[in-house]
Amino acid sequence: MPASDWSDVDASARPARFVAGLDALRADPFFAAQKVRILEALELPAGEIVADVGSGTGEDAAELARAGCRAVGVERSAVLLAEARRRHHAPRFVAADARALPFGDETVSRVRVDRVLQHLDRPREALTEWRRVLRRGGALAVFEPDLATARIEGLDPSVAVAVLRWRAGTRPGAGAVHDLAGALGAAGFADVRVDAVALDLDDLHRADGMMGLPEWGESAGGAGFLAPRDALRWRDDALAASQRGTLRYSCSYLHGRARAV
Repeated sequence: MPASDWSDVDASARPARFVAGLDALRADPFFAAQKVRILEALELPAGEIVADVGSGTGEDAAELARAGCRAVGVERSAVLLAEARRRHHAPRFVAADARALPFGDETVSRVRVDRVLQHLDRPREALTEWRRVLRRGGALAVFEPDLATARIEGLDPSVAVAVLRWRAGTRPGAGAVHDLAGALGAAGFADVRVDAVALDLDDLHRADGMMGLPEWGESAGGAGFLAPRDALRWRDDALAASQRGTLRYSCSYLHGRARAV
């Protein structure tokens, strides 16, 4: 199955739309609160190198820089990298893949990863790479959705299950996220801790702005997961469920923390 456009932003039909998507997610109270939690978990050391892997538009790397770190944003997408450099001058931004970081062995104090692992093929290689660059005692903080826990209520259950199966399949790293504690341990991390926090949405406008839920039917149908009739009616059914007050999307998000020893 094809990965989502987030796995290769520059190859998508409209790469610029991902800038607006990241801004929408950042503005949402749920994700804003999780970003604060990620920073707290890192216990940021002033003056030391902190890598923000998959830095997107650079907002989080800029936050790291304001906290006194030597922040480095690592981003593969040329579109997002250009936007980050346009917006921010304090952090350094570099073009690189999350599985091949531009750092020597044990040279980074902290690694921050926010909703990136899910999009990577060979995700366990990425975890090993993040362990490689961390100095002894350095910390990793990773935040990801566990799509195996996602549920949609208020729509035809069989159609909803098919749509969720399609969506999970577009995230090549979803399996590693679901087994995050085991994957971190296998990559050589110690002091591993994984905590779950629930996202519950009953607002269609919010679900649309954050993740495009009304479009999922068409995409799932195009991938062969839904009959054409079910794909076509998905948006209208979601709107009707929202108006009835029965629409609900839920998913557990995982905060993973670990240290290099």
